[in-house]
Amino acid sequence: MVPYHLLYPAILVFCAIGVFSLSNSQFDVYFLALFGFLGYVFAKLECEPAPMLLALILGPMMEEYLRRAMLMSRGNPMVFLSRPISCVILIVAAAALIAALIQRSAQAGGGVSGLEGWPHRGIYDIVMLNFERKER
Repeated sequence: MVPYHLLYPAILVFCAIGVFSLSNSQFDVYFLALFGFLGYVFAKLECEPAPMLLALILGPMMEEYLRRAMLMSRGNPMVFLSRPISCVILIVAAAALIAALIQRSAQAGGGVSGLEGWPHRGIYDIVMLNFERKER
């Protein structure tokens, strides 16, 4: 088994050689280094690569078809709510986004925006609970 401290620099050198050999451009090697650095930063920030890759691939196609739909409807965005299938898809997407935001908020702060037990607690108790949480 090859040790990691030897394997990693070898992979970097072979990547740089491959990028340089495609067009004999030093700019491409710098571009490789930039994207390597961005990948390192995203890995440290624990960003998932799959959604970014999907956005990179599907983003231009979505933009083109959105522009095409807006031209066909003469700029009326209500065309997306006029058909049942598109309305259902938009509602499901909005619900998934809201559910993800609520889940992240609950994990970060212990409740949905600090309002746990809201109907049974007074406003003073909720404000004091949030104030105590911020002091920690």
